[in-house]
Amino acid sequence: APRRDLCLAAAAAAPMDESFGRILASLLLVRWAAALVSNITDCDETYNFWEPTHYALFGSGWQTWEYSPVHALRSALYIFDHAAFGWLARAAGASRPAVFYCIRLALGAKSAGCEAMLVWSVRQSFGRALALWTWLFLISSAGMFHAAVSYLPSSGVMYLVALCWAFWAPSREQPAAAVLCVAAAVVLCWPFAALLGAPLALELLLSRAHGPARFCSYALRAALAITPPVLLADRVWYGRWTLSTLNVLAYNLLPKGVGSELYGTEPASFYAKDLALNLNLALPLAALALPLLCAAPHLAAPMAAPAARRLRLMVAAAWLWVGFFSLLPHKEERFMFPAYPPLCLAAAVGADALVQLLARLLRPPKRSASAVLVLSLLLGGSSAVLSAARVGA
Repeated sequence: APRRDLCLAAAAAAPMDESFGRILASLLLVRWAAALVSNITDCDETYNFWEPTHYALFGSGWQTWEYSPVHALRSALYIFDHAAFGWLARAAGASRPAVFYCIRLALGAKSAGCEAMLVWSVRQSFGRALALWTWLFLISSAGMFHAAVSYLPSSGVMYLVALCWAFWAPSREQPAAAVLCVAAAVVLCWPFAALLGAPLALELLLSRAHGPARFCSYALRAALAITPPVLLADRVWYGRWTLSTLNVLAYNLLPKGVGSELYGTEPASFYAKDLALNLNLALPLAALALPLLCAAPHLAAPMAAPAARRLRLMVAAAWLWVGFFSLLPHKEERFMFPAYPPLCLAAAVGADALVQLLARLLRPPKRSASAVLVLSLLLGGSSAVLSAARVGA
């Protein structure tokens, strides 16, 4: 207990208030800065999302083959959802460039809100030290800086996964809301988001408190809430009854020809390099999390057994995502966006374990507390500097 107190004392010295409002404000400040200054780094964002949104708002824009009624691979509701912010801006008399920035600011606000919910739930469920580290890696990550304001379905999945994790946290225990978030990510954004919901489904299915019947009830209600508006929006956009979710699954899983490999292939090591650039120090720390939680739970954020089990599942989901996409031939940086929040949580576990280990090894307590604080500042500061270099590159 005294050693744990040293870690908490180091956390208390960091600039994070327990107020949800201040957590949200800090994240919002960084996300809005990204909305104003970060580049669009993916051609899909321009042609598959900004162009259709321009068409929805102003009646002109390029159409890619994914939006052809023949293929209908993209959710029209995803476009309408964001175009709504543009319509509001237009109604207020905003110019076209201002409409663009209003939509980006809305993307940043969505991300900041979901991230703040995640940090707050981590604080209530797993302790203040883990919340501090999670907040630090989220706010200083180069990957999060770009992903948070990218107008891409993978960013939408990222928001909803962070929100799902918040509802799934032991302090909240709102499984119906968590399942709804996964369903929205799958049907509205990207079907592969189901991978990140697999550990949640597994726990609910095996839980005595929930079980298969309740899980099916949660899933059915979520599907009934999400699918009709997506189906209706696709009907309006494509002029025929179709569901883009099923179309994109069929295209990727049952391709006619070469499928997504047509757009290039990369080796399995691609995402290791990509994550090292976008998460820097958080990546090796995240790699430590699952082994620590399984083999040395007394060191990795000591907590009650049910909370530790939930944390293991959350961390496992992130690595399941990375492993699955590493096996696919076609790889893109945006495919990793949904894994960023859970990887930041995993990195928090690794960082906290290192801090605790240092506290155990050093004596006397005053010297230990100072060393813990120095290590925390070094890890956090180095991560922030490396991320700033990546963003500015």
